[in-house]
Amino acid sequence: MHTNTMNPETSDFAEDERYLYLVMTYRHKDSWDGQPLLPRIREWIKYLEQMPSCPVQHIYARAMDCSPRNQEHLRLTGMLMDKKASSRRLDRCYRKYFGARDWEYKDGDGKPFLKFSFKPKYPRI
Repeated sequence: MHTNTMNPETSDFAEDERYLYLVMTYRHKDSWDGQPLLPRIREWIKYLEQMPSCPVQHIYARAMDCSPRNQEHLRLTGMLMDKKASSRRLDRCYRKYFGARDWEYKDGDGKPFLKFSFKPKYPRI
């Protein structure tokens, strides 16, 4: 999983820890153990929700399948491509599994980012 702090208003990567952008999640051809990724991501989000003085206020993502975009550089990561993957399917998974909803902020393609359900128990004030 690759995350970064990114301001959703400007799409600039910044040191503003309030906004955590889930950039990409993938299975590595040599190290993937066959276990589904979504439960792992959910556990990680639960961990963040319990974190003392949690700086993160929002977790968000774009539902985008990388395979049809012919992005050769992603193949260098060792990513396993899924023939059934689609942006539409990923969108449905994010909505169902993480309670994601369209957010007021839009990505570079003009589509709303998907804001995950995230409720830190001990937020940094």
